[in-house]
Amino acid sequence: MIYLLLAIVVLGLALNVYFRIKIIGKYKILRNKQINMEPALMFDRQKRLAFTSKYYPEYSEEIEDFSRSLNRLIIIAATGLLLILVVFIILKWL
Repeated sequence: MIYLLLAIVVLGLALNVYFRIKIIGKYKILRNKQINMEPALMFDRQKRLAFTSKYYPEYSEEIEDFSRSLNRLIIIAATGLLLILVVFIILKWL
């Protein structure tokens, strides 16, 4: 059981490093350019593209890159946690 906790902590640390390097850096760039968006737009591509083409067409690439990084972080976190749980469930039954 201690190994499960250790694996989850290591995953959390890795996600924290990824978050600090990728997400916060890109967020600072967008914040310095004074781009204001609702957080819900980060997860709906069609609405985000419509919003950025209307209000921030010159920064649409940076906004898309930031949104992709957020989505990637969520997918990595969910997949990592799922893999850790599956491995430990399989090991428990062996």
